[in-house]
Amino acid sequence: APSGRPKYHQAMATKPAPPAEPPAAAATPPALGDIRAGRPQVFGSPVKTLLRRSGSILSLIVLDLCGLILGIYSALVLRALTYGEDVLWGAIWRAETSWIPFLGLVMVLVFWRAGLYAERERRGGGGRVVASLILVGIVGLAFGIATNREFGTYGLAPTAIVLTIVFVGLLRASYDVITADLLSFAGVRRHAILVGDRDRIE
Repeated sequence: APSGRPKYHQAMATKPAPPAEPPAAAATPPALGDIRAGRPQVFGSPVKTLLRRSGSILSLIVLDLCGLILGIYSALVLRALTYGEDVLWGAIWRAETSWIPFLGLVMVLVFWRAGLYAERERRGGGGRVVASLILVGIVGLAFGIATNREFGTYGLAPTAIVLTIVFVGLLRASYDVITADLLSFAGVRRHAILVGDRDRIE
């Protein structure tokens, strides 16, 4: 007897359903390589890095000694011209060579202590060079007084310090410019890691 409820019929498939098609493969982007990989470096290995650092330190020491020699020699020539004396180039050089070994050693040690032979990122600038050379001049003057060296005038020391600062500064500036271009050409790249929150990093 009809109950007033709708009748539902369930249909069953008699044929197997076709296999589901696999999802379309995502388009593969072109191979870009590891984005973390830097450019090929010529001086990338530890041995070559050590050799590069040793060459940098040796070059800076040679340039600093050349600046010291030029500064003292120029000061002695300027002193002779100021007092109207004949400029005896050989005698001036012999007088300078008696000071160069001591002052050169003191300068290299002071520069090393001041970080002037460190990596480019940590190497001191012109202010540290000036302070270090003033200290070298004070030590050299104190050594001369303690060993009873005769000074015709005490104005020689400040003049030598100023001229040495000029020569060393020019030589180091030239070195920085030339080596920066060479390292860039060789593919050497430096990176910095900034650690901290956004405000500190900015």
